Amino acid sequence: MGRASGGIAQALHLLNGPTINAKLRGGIVAQLEARRVPNRDAVSELYLRAFGRPADREELAEWEPLLAGAGERGEALGDLLWALLNSREFAFNH
Repeated sequence: MGRASGGIAQALHLLNGPTINAKLRGGIVAQLEARRVPNRDAVSELYLRAFGRPADREELAEWEPLLAGAGERGEALGDLLWALLNSREFAFNH
């Protein structure tokens, strides 16, 4: 078995574990909020940190309006980061 696999336990931990949830409450999301980073730049920063690449045009076009319409921007940024960390791209790269 030369192939590594996290299995269901890893997937469940990422989806709802205390490690990820604790990180979402502070860290980069709190920094972006404190610096009042514009939505476009915040999305790009989260993509860079999660995937090692900037968000492309389609991704920006999807997330910018969602952040702009969010009642609580910090919570929306946390949701975006959570989605990125639980994506196939993140799992494949890390």
